[in-house]
Amino acid sequence: MTISETHRFYLDIPNQGRKQVYPFNSQLRWVDKKKEGYRFYQKTLESPLILMDAPASGINDFQVLMDLEREGKTCERVDVVIDKYCPCNEEWTEEYYKGYLRLSKGEWDVSGCKVTIPVEVNDTFTCLTTEWTKYFNLFDYGDEPIEVTPFYGVLVYQQCQYDHTMVFDPIPPWETMIAQIKSYVWNNFADDCISSGEGWTPIKHTYKAEFELKHSGLFGNDLSMHVHLTVRTQYAREMSLDISEPPGNGWIGGPPWFRAVNIVSLPVLDHTTSEGLQALAEEWGETVDVGFLSINQIVGLDADGNSILTNGKEMGPVLEDWAEQCDLTIISNFFNINPDETNPDNEYYERAEYDAHGIVLFQVTDVARIDETESATIALTTFKKIIDALKVAFNVDVDIEDGGVLRIEHKSYWQRPVNMDLTLPAFFTWIKSKWKYTYDQAKLPKREHFRWAVESDKTGGDFDGYPIEYDNNCVNDIDDPQEEDYNADQFLTNIVHVVNNEDFFDSDIILMVSTTDGVINYAVQPISGRNKLNGTMSFGYLLPRYHDHSRPFKEGFINKIQTAFYRSLRNKIQADISIPFQCDDYMNNYDPSGLVKTQLGGGEIDKATYVEPDGQLTLTLKHK
Repeated sequence: MTISETHRFYLDIPNQGRKQVYPFNSQLRWVDKKKEGYRFYQKTLESPLILMDAPASGINDFQVLMDLEREGKTCERVDVVIDKYCPCNEEWTEEYYKGYLRLSKGEWDVSGCKVTIPVEVNDTFTCLTTEWTKYFNLFDYGDEPIEVTPFYGVLVYQQCQYDHTMVFDPIPPWETMIAQIKSYVWNNFADDCISSGEGWTPIKHTYKAEFELKHSGLFGNDLSMHVHLTVRTQYAREMSLDISEPPGNGWIGGPPWFRAVNIVSLPVLDHTTSEGLQALAEEWGETVDVGFLSINQIVGLDADGNSILTNGKEMGPVLEDWAEQCDLTIISNFFNINPDETNPDNEYYERAEYDAHGIVLFQVTDVARIDETESATIALTTFKKIIDALKVAFNVDVDIEDGGVLRIEHKSYWQRPVNMDLTLPAFFTWIKSKWKYTYDQAKLPKREHFRWAVESDKTGGDFDGYPIEYDNNCVNDIDDPQEEDYNADQFLTNIVHVVNNEDFFDSDIILMVSTTDGVINYAVQPISGRNKLNGTMSFGYLLPRYHDHSRPFKEGFINKIQTAFYRSLRNKIQADISIPFQCDDYMNNYDPSGLVKTQLGGGEIDKATYVEPDGQLTLTLKHK
């Protein structure tokens, strides 16, 4: 059967309506190609349509498009709809394929009354990938801004004080004496009123010094300086009176339960400046000639002592709202967005209940400049930037399912079944010579780097972490080993670093915060061993929890620790296989997301090309 017998083609001509056209194509090449870097496949019509005039048959397809060209409507979009007939069941599938023509892409042969023009795909994927790189304002999508706090319990304070006398005999130069006093005080905090290991964090440290010159020696001719020090240290910790251990990490004791606070250091004030003298006088209630005052700011408190971070946007509703423009419904069991409970029962999803179910996005200046009276009203980003940041952070992937579902899940969610077994006798002739394969060298990296928008604690720090590294002969025996970069271009997660650099950040950076019931999550860090605010969003924490799945090799190093990986990627490319494939099978029994079994094992389809009316399917497969 010919193309004209098995397909019907319609064009929606601007201001004229739908018109059936009759391409002079002898064949059509349909291609299913995996979107680079993502899970989903998109079907495209690789064959351009050949539209001509045939007056004897009453066909004026070229002239219709030529009229648009002459009217200056070259940039107008002409929608295409293709119906498909399958002789196996003698049924037509209406609107089997939708696309559109760009007249500017046509190859025009006016003397031959012929135009050869490609069909651009127009499906759910098209809307997504066309729109997801366009910037939008976070504050125009999702629910109203919310408040979150770093504290589940309340902050309690304790101040300790001691007196100490330092004797200098002989009396050194003034600068030397002051330096020795400061060294002593910096290394001897007042701590007699607290117990160590109970979460107390020093938030203020200060001293004042009084000098007394004394005579000494047999005849009282020698002088010594007695420096009388009064040292104060103020501490803070978070306290909860819950009977059972409160949610979150880092709690000790109980009940009551205690947890250390996160701090950033402010500039030290001392007696050498007028500002320092004033601060010391206010602290001690009297004029202080010599002393210093060191204050650590508790992260999450503004100047008035309020512990609420306002103006946060819940990520889930923002993504849902944005996706509606493409008639997509987002489902994510991993991020708890319209969950349908189809997720596997594994450690990744168990961990995500704490780490990923309450992600809130902040325009970074709302946190960096917490004392500002006006909140941000603009936070520009793209849907793709958010999705890519989630992919980098949590090792998730994206798929589009029937019914307009955009699914975002951890890579362990999908189990690829074998949908086509080419080792069966019927296909033996077609695969018997296909033992040839090569390796995708670009997908065999020495290191995989994971990066936030800017460094916050440098390589080896908790938030910037270490790259995942591989030590094998595939990567060690080449001069220029491949390195892979995964960048969350616009996003930061290190709240302490943000608070400590309020004048550094531009307004386009977005802070991604992990919360539970409105409280920012803490996590003990595998690298430093410290319990850190929003530590659930550090690479040192995320990589060992979510990224030991779907790596290029079976083992490597995460956080410098040798790690066995679950499910390695398919990097072995088999020589193309072409098989006869009937229309009914292609329409009803073919799924490019499934595996194809060959003599090399279960292969993932990288590209599939189906040619009509030949009924030939050519597969490019990747194996482990």
